[in-house]
Amino acid sequence: MIATAESIKGLRALVVEDEILIAEELRERLAKLGLGEIEVVHSGERAVEAARRQGPHMILMDIRLRGEMDGIEAARTIRQFLDSPVVYLTAHSDPQTVARAKDTSPFGYILKPFDERELAVTLELSWHRHQLERELAASERRYAATLASIGDGVLATDSAGRIELMNRVAEGLTGWSQDEAMGRPVGEVVRMALEGSGEPVEQPISRALRERVTVHLEAPTLLLSRSGQPLPIDDSAAPIVTDEGELLGAVLAMRDVSRRRLTEDALEQAEMQLRQAQKMEAVGRLAGGVAHDFNNLLFVINGVTELLLAEDGLEGGIRSSLEEVRQAGVRAASLTRQLLAFSRRQVVQPAAVHPGELVQEMSRLLQRLLAEDVRFVTRCDADLRSVWVDPGQLEQVVMNLVVNARDAMAGGGELAVECSNHELGEAAALARGDSARPGRYVRLRVTDTGKGMTPEAMERAFEPFFTTKAEGEGTGLGLSTVYGIVQQAGGFVDLQSELGVGTAVDVYLPAVALQEGTVHDRLPVSDSPGGSETILLVEDAASVRSMVAHALRRHGYTVVEAADGAEALALFDGAPGVEPDLLLTDVVMPEMSGSELAARVLERRPATRVLYLSGHTEDAVVLRGVDRGEVVLLQKPLTLSRLVQQVRQVLDT
Repeated sequence: MIATAESIKGLRALVVEDEILIAEELRERLAKLGLGEIEVVHSGERAVEAARRQGPHMILMDIRLRGEMDGIEAARTIRQFLDSPVVYLTAHSDPQTVARAKDTSPFGYILKPFDERELAVTLELSWHRHQLERELAASERRYAATLASIGDGVLATDSAGRIELMNRVAEGLTGWSQDEAMGRPVGEVVRMALEGSGEPVEQPISRALRERVTVHLEAPTLLLSRSGQPLPIDDSAAPIVTDEGELLGAVLAMRDVSRRRLTEDALEQAEMQLRQAQKMEAVGRLAGGVAHDFNNLLFVINGVTELLLAEDGLEGGIRSSLEEVRQAGVRAASLTRQLLAFSRRQVVQPAAVHPGELVQEMSRLLQRLLAEDVRFVTRCDADLRSVWVDPGQLEQVVMNLVVNARDAMAGGGELAVECSNHELGEAAALARGDSARPGRYVRLRVTDTGKGMTPEAMERAFEPFFTTKAEGEGTGLGLSTVYGIVQQAGGFVDLQSELGVGTAVDVYLPAVALQEGTVHDRLPVSDSPGGSETILLVEDAASVRSMVAHALRRHGYTVVEAADGAEALALFDGAPGVEPDLLLTDVVMPEMSGSELAARVLERRPATRVLYLSGHTEDAVVLRGVDRGEVVLLQKPLTLSRLVQQVRQVLDT
């Protein structure tokens, strides 16, 4: 009694045998082995039909069959549409027949007459082998799909370093198809060179095969494609070794790092710009604080000098000395204004300005600043947009950039001022790493063909008081002032320079429609600045308060002084209370700001006029009022004549 084989139990079988007695005997024996549905046919043609119809799990095929199609030809035909193991039945095994049979990849041979044990073992082994081959094929499909789906280029070699496999990514990176590369030395297909020097790099696979270790590229490396196109890559190779230590080959993985390099470069640039912005912010805060303190001192110095110069009977020598003091004070005041512009604490009166028109209006003046061997060129888009900026500050930006460019062109050359529209996308704005926002801009570009700047000088170019000019030839505030003005206007500045070639400074200012603003009218200067009204003067700096009060009293005004907001309100609420026609107050004071004091004074006496005076301010209420033309703010230091004229103008409004 033959025991049934569990692995083939219940399988459908197709028996192809033209001897009817042998076929029936074989059917009985297969049934005893536990196979399920068993169909018997007697010709090759009928075998093909039955295989299509039944889809048997296993086929037992006699090689010699009657008719035009023998068993080998029938098996070859069936294999084209059905993956089932074929076991040949034969009484003859001549070499020619065996050679033909091998072409169809049979799973076994059974010689007639049949031995029951041989039949059982052959069928069992055939089915087991068939299952293993199917699992292997499925594994290879998964492996191939994995290789095709990953983003890295992968290739495998034999133990001699000849290519056996490449995925599609590797084909794309190298420029070789798998069919073309098959069997070639890996060094012929995958050529590498050091980035920068171009020196050849040893193949990682060669070392992996030689030393049987995993190898990674240590230096930046380029892959040279079949066409010679260089491509930056990361690369690693590992040997393929059996458990017994036999070296079968190696596998190489390559990754295109071009996009990563671009991202890293953009990140590095953004980090550098962020560090620069943070440094400039810190320097700006220091500069703003220094400028504020100096403004109060200069206001007193310049004001007292002005009062003394107004006295009659001064000796010529004294008057001459006072004039020198006054001129020095004016120069110092100009420096503090530039510091405030850099620190973005200067009070501005923005308006919708057409940069092209402003450049054209300034061109004659700018031309006079240049030597005869400098060619001056202006170019502006015909459809140029407007920008929202203080017109005077934009003039200062253009002037500073042109003067800087001129000073760099000792040997002559071309100096160009260009204006154009510019769109900044979200990705570009994000990549900058600073405060730039996406949107429409106007670019003001000033270029020169001068001596250029070193990288070290470019890194410090916007710092206040940094200059490459000889001592006494520059203050070092030109570019720092430009930086502050542009930042305060919501824009940004780019600088490019190359030694011996020249420099380009790009100023980007947010664009606006013309209807978004109009130029703020400047208050006219009164011819008769004096008066008899009462002025409540609030200033925490005693020297400033005393000097301003003296100047106003000289022009006929009644001046009531207070050191801070609390003292001013006490004077208001006292008996008899003060009823000022004008509140002249500092903006930045301890305890109570100027804007808070003004609000409380207006609650008590709505008819009171308000005039602010400050060295610098970040008071949002005041700045918003200045921007809307609702508030008048005088910035220290200023001349006393300008102060009394403005007082008269505000009182008359």
